[in-house]
Amino acid sequence: MKMKVVCGILIWNDKVLIGKRKLTNQQQPGKWEFPGGKMEEGETIDETIIREFKEELDIEIYPFHEFRTLNDENIEFTPMVVRLEGGKAKLLEHEEIKF
Repeated sequence: MKMKVVCGILIWNDKVLIGKRKLTNQQQPGKWEFPGGKMEEGETIDETIIREFKEELDIEIYPFHEFRTLNDENIEFTPMVVRLEGGKAKLLEHEEIKF
């Protein structure tokens, strides 16, 4: 079964939010990424990205545009544009975040 992954593209003042993975992360430490992660059993894509932004940054978002899902042998990857709904980003899962 393929792993389903979603990432969120949060645009603010014509800039995009990215986060630097913690150096202690076993996968891709120190690499820059769009926030997101794996879908859990029974979740929709929207539910996944909302949960991931809350877990990783403690912010509320609204997903409003889903891009085409990209596939390979092991992964289904879906990028989404999201809008900030509330909160101030915290470094819960990242070394650093920036726009």
